[in-house]
Amino acid sequence: MTDIPDTTTLGTLVRQRRNSLGLRQQDLALAANVGVRFIVDIESGKETSQIGLVLRLLKSLGISLQANMAPAPALPSRTANDDSGIFDPDNPTPSQ
Repeated sequence: MTDIPDTTTLGTLVRQRRNSLGLRQQDLALAANVGVRFIVDIESGKETSQIGLVLRLLKSLGISLQANMAPAPALPSRTANDDSGIFDPDNPTPSQ
């Protein structure tokens, strides 16, 4: 299993897998039903790629993602009457 902490690591993994399967970027784009530019962007670590297309691409390469849940980070506690972080659709810009 490989940790993927960032888009650069994901891009490297995609490129390595594509190469190990003997695929050109054009071949992979056709198999995943995405554009070649998308493959280029993913392999170069572009951070703004659409997650749905990324998942489709990974599936085409036989790569599955798994979520490993680390312990939850400590969050600031709130008091029972503290509603400062609650969104009110009737008052989207409350006065301070």
